[in-house]
Amino acid sequence: MEQLKSLIQYQKRLPLLEGACATLLAIPISAVRDAVTNVPEIKRAIAANSARILLMEPGLNQLYKQFQVLSATFGVELSDLMIPATAWLSYLAQRS
Repeated sequence: MEQLKSLIQYQKRLPLLEGACATLLAIPISAVRDAVTNVPEIKRAIAANSARILLMEPGLNQLYKQFQVLSATFGVELSDLMIPATAWLSYLAQRS
């Protein structure tokens, strides 16, 4: 993470990267892998066996709404991604 902080091209993404890295402290990497493969847009891309841009407008909007609900449920700011991301990944991992 420290190396990423020093790279200018990642400055805007640092809060997202920090949230992602923090989730790895709470959830085993295998569960994160299972969870990510259960994201609806990623599942569709895998099923279609196609390389394409993921999380276009409809999927991205749905993801933002899910994180807003999770943030409100846990009483945390949307900018603090660790708690909602951990809950979201845990839920998706259980679906596999």
